[in-house]
Amino acid sequence: TLTNCGSVTHPITFLADGSAKISGASTGFVLTGVENVTLNGLEVLSSTTDGIYLDHAHGNTITGARLHNNSGAGIKFNFSSCNNMLKSLIYSNGNSGVYANGGGNNGSAMGQDLFRECLIFRNTGAGIYASSDTMSGWILSSTIASNTQWGLWTVHHCGWGITNTIIAFNGDAGIYNQTTGIYDDYVDVFGNVNGYTCTLGTHAITNNPLFVAAASGNFRLQSTSPCINAGSNQTSWMTGAVDLDGNPRISGRIVDIGVYERPSSTGTGILFR
Repeated sequence: TLTNCGSVTHPITFLADGSAKISGASTGFVLTGVENVTLNGLEVLSSTTDGIYLDHAHGNTITGARLHNNSGAGIKFNFSSCNNMLKSLIYSNGNSGVYANGGGNNGSAMGQDLFRECLIFRNTGAGIYASSDTMSGWILSSTIASNTQWGLWTVHHCGWGITNTIIAFNGDAGIYNQTTGIYDDYVDVFGNVNGYTCTLGTHAITNNPLFVAAASGNFRLQSTSPCINAGSNQTSWMTGAVDLDGNPRISGRIVDIGVYERPSSTGTGILFR
């Protein structure tokens, strides 16, 4: 547990680098009243409640996490905002993969939170469940699939941006939003039981993403996937970046939609002059 520590001028970084594991705790890792803390490479599993719990925590970064098989949510936000979840796997939890609650202009549960390059799948509930009417956030280059209920569930007055993301095969709506406030372009929304309740952007597609083997948890793209070269390049962070497999984030001219980039095939060719 971290309590009332960290600031913009005094950041705190924990480098677990994939070797730190918390298993069977009541709550795996708790951050209360903290700011500008970075957790890197933490695995949390089999907690009797939530994997990671943030309470009135702002401006923190969690990267390279594996949050799975916890009885509650993979990660829960309570009156916490402006946090970043990067390159993380959140799966097979007993509640939603991401659960956020709280409200009010000065304490929104997810004020411009960022989920980038996250794989969120097979959770009992939503992939991301945002229950406050003042939440907002960005979901970039991620895959949200095979959750028992919604891919993303939000209420009114939310401001969410979703880009380069696959939302597929969820047990209810892929994207559920009570009114407006969803920007979703360069996305693939497919195979969700109740479709979606928003207007998709002009570059969105609704085709089978053709995962390699979703049933066994392999959400990489087959060579014929419509998500290949169908995204929007975001050079501010993609230049020089790699995906969860360590492959270049942009393989070719245009980035793929989804958490995994399909590597460009190289072979022997014939040059005609």
